[in-house]
Amino acid sequence: MKKDIKSKKLKIVLISVIITALFGVLSVFTIYRQVLNKTSSMTSSISEGTTMAMQSIYQTAVKDGVTEWSMDAASANYLESENQAVFQEPVVTFFLKDNTKASLSADSGIIKTDSRDINVFGNVILKNQGYLLKTNKLQYKHDQKVFLTETHVEIFRNDFDLSADSAYFDLNSKKIIFKGNVKGTFGEGISL
Repeated sequence: MKKDIKSKKLKIVLISVIITALFGVLSVFTIYRQVLNKTSSMTSSISEGTTMAMQSIYQTAVKDGVTEWSMDAASANYLESENQAVFQEPVVTFFLKDNTKASLSADSGIIKTDSRDINVFGNVILKNQGYLLKTNKLQYKHDQKVFLTETHVEIFRNDFDLSADSAYFDLNSKKIIFKGNVKGTFGEGISL
């Protein structure tokens, strides 16, 4: 009778060890597959011709010790042969001469590394001193410190809104020029 009890206990212990080992092997296999899938999806998101790919980017443009702009982005691919970096979800802050800031965000963007010009695409928003500019494509010319777009653009502020087919915005003079189908509404319901 004592042999039967010892035999049953031994069987229970052995079965427990076998089940635990199976769960351990299964867990390791599952974790390995998840890591492998994440690695392959990350590798597949890197475009052909990419020299370097990065996640969670922060970049700053400084000239003569003065910060001109800084950028945060979810990811970037650097294409050395084309002198450009392609960014996902960039947010760029421009530091202006009058100590104010302009903020630019978009779904994606390209910085030309030789000229520091920036092109952004998709859900583009530019904010500056209470103004909000929306468009689908915007270009920043670094040497001239201007933004321009040839796509439909809207600009809003508390007391007015304007829209046009294209726009040109000079950061230094803070002047904006609208062209094509310019429409607007000003405070007190005055329409243009």
